[in-house]
Order: sequence, then structure tokens, then C-alpha cells
Amino acid sequence: MATGRINPEKFARQLTSKISGQGGKPKPESSELWLDEPVFIVYNVARPYNSQNMGRSLMIDVSGCPYRCAFCWVHDEALGVKMQGAKPEAEPPLQQLGLRTPSGPQAAEASEQASEKTAFLPRKIARLPDEVRKPMQRDGQISADELFKYVIGNVRARLEKGEVIDTIGFTGGSPTLYRGGLLRFAELLHKARQEDPRLPKMGIYTEGFHIAHDPSYLDPFVPYKDSLRWFVSVKNATPETFSQMTRIDPCHSDNHFKAMRVIMEKLGTPVIPGGLVLDTFATPELLAEQGMKNPLVALHRKLSEIHPDFPRMLSWDKLSLKVHDRAGHERKMRGAGYETTMPPRDVLGQLQEYFERQGTPILSFTPENPRIRDRAATDMMERIAADVQARGERAKSEEGKKAATR
Repeated sequence: MATGRINPEKFARQLTSKISGQGGKPKPESSELWLDEPVFIVYNVARPYNSQNMGRSLMIDVSGCPYRCAFCWVHDEALGVKMQGAKPEAEPPLQQLGLRTPSGPQAAEASEQASEKTAFLPRKIARLPDEVRKPMQRDGQISADELFKYVIGNVRARLEKGEVIDTIGFTGGSPTLYRGGLLRFAELLHKARQEDPRLPKMGIYTEGFHIAHDPSYLDPFVPYKDSLRWFVSVKNATPETFSQMTRIDPCHSDNHFKAMRVIMEKLGTPVIPGGLVLDTFATPELLAEQGMKNPLVALHRKLSEIHPDFPRMLSWDKLSLKVHDRAGHERKMRGAGYETTMPPRDVLGQLQEYFERQGTPILSFTPENPRIRDRAATDMMERIAADVQARGERAKSEEGKKAATR
């Protein structure tokens, strides 16, 4: 592993150790990459908003993430890592990426990296309603049952007033760090939806690390698959741009693509490939490259390998500086080398044009006309998921036959 890059496996184990420790006293480094206890560390329960993908969504933000994306608007404390000046000995060749390497005072900021030795839990849980804060332990934990009780009560009250809620979303942070919490919440919601079909589905936003690392992660979710929605964030398309943006070793650059495939193979549930931040996706130099060095080519090919129509499902974002600490966010961006990037509108134009030339024009949605309410889009998503699952079952069957003849 390249020195100076974050090891997400070690990082996740340290986070689970910290969360499992009571009263701020961490256990020894865990052997587990996720928690199976039915708990969360929650730092925010946001008011419902209109999403172009998940529809009207009530979002739950959890703490802790094994990645450190330069564009991430979440405060470092909420991500669960203290930023210190651990100078890396090796960095991706920023000049070759067509970006500006910081110099002078910015060089010190560029060396500010996430130290794997300083994982900690946030001590200040902001903006939480009393119903969520009161049952919390002093280290910020809340049980999935207590969280569900508050959230479902909130949702029911809104439904009674005539509001529409399409999705209860888990984001952050990395929700998949809390498998036990997600599983218990899914179980409770699935049961509640059988009694009251008005209730929304549960949306899980993930960078894909845990699922790609161990596909068995999803096995316990099979009984509740019909109550789940999945959104997998695309963390850039080439190993170099992935590593620069996330600070993760480039060997993990396909985690999000692997996770998309695994979710559909195991659950047969549609997946939204999204979260592609146009501001950090490409530069003119990269878009002039040939073959898989060109992010457009790499992105389309990797999505097409999952399913020929899957590129049409792609969703993107633009950088938001509406954060807890705007100055710190801008320093993070400069520290990762993002001095100069292409304007998002130019990247989007080339992205749409390239995908259309490949025969897979990207479907467009708005907060007023979200993806999950578009019948044609949902039919296509369900067909893609069914095809991927069937192909996976055939491959597994063939593999079993070959193993039997050896």
C-alpha cells in the first residue's frame, strides 16, 4: 500500500472499536469492519427535503466513515477522525492529473492527512431533537429501536398532515459501518409497512466499501429487501482520481462498482449509481486521454459491465460549500490538489454527450419529478436488477457444476 494513503480496513476496525467502547474508553482494535450491535451514532436528523433520486426524504446522518473525500461537506468531527499533520511520504502525481500542486503555505495544508491513529467519537452531537438526544448514551450511541420510534412517529405525523414522504434515508458518514443498526431498523420498518403501506421505504447511501469487501454483509437483509432502496456513491472512475479525491489507496477504486453489482445479485433490488461530483471528476487533460485513462471512458465501461443499460441510471452532484466549516472545507480541497478543475457544466456536457454516443443517454430527473416516481425509470431499474441477479445465479450455478466435476 502506498505510504500516506488511508487503509480503510484498518480505519474501519478502529472506528468499530471506538464505537463499541463505553464511556469513551475504546476497546482494543476490533477485528470487525462493521458493528453488528443494533445501534447508531447519529449527529443529525434533517428535515425532509426533495431529492431528485429518492423523492421526499427524511435523512438520518450517522458518524464515522473509512474514507476522507476532499469534497465532503460533513465536518471532520462527525466523520469520526481527527485531522492532524501526519505528512505522507508519497502522493498521487498531481501534475500528471492536470491539477495544480499547492506550494508555499498551501504545501503545509496539503500535508494535512487523516491519521489512522487518531480515530475518535464526536463529543458534540448537533441539532438533534430531544427525543433522539435523551435516550443516547454519553458516547452518542442510540439504539435502532429508539431511533425508529422517533423517526416513524415523525413520519406518521407528517403523513397525517397530508405530506408525502418517499424515503427514510441513512447517510453521513458511512451507514454501512452500523450493519446491526441498519438491519434492526429495516426489520422494524418492513413489519410496519406491512401494517401501513403508506410508510416510506428505507434508503441506504453508501460508498460501497463494506459490501465490496465482504458480499456476505448483505445476507441478513434478504428478508427485508422490498423495503430497501440503495444509492451507491461513485467516487471517481480511475484509480488515480479516486485516490486523490478519497485519500484511499487506489486498489479500492472499484469498491463502488463491485458493491452495485453485489447488491443487485444478492437482493435483486435496484441501485442508483450516483453522487458523482462533477467538480472533482475530470480536467481537460484527462478528458483528452485515450482508453481507460479517460474518466468518461472508464466510468461508462465499468457501469456497462454491470449491465448494458446501467449507465443510463447515473446521477451526479455539484460541489456544495454549505458546510459547518467553509474555510476548512476549502483547505481540504486545496490540500488534495483541487486548485483548478473544469467547470461542472463543461464536465456535465461532455459526460452527457459521451454516454449518448455510446447509445445510453442518461435519464434526467428533478426534485419535483424524482426518479422513484417515474414509472418508466423504475421499470428499467427493476429490469436491470432482475437481469443482474439472474446472471449472477447462472454464474454461480455454472461454477457449482464445474466444482462438482473436478
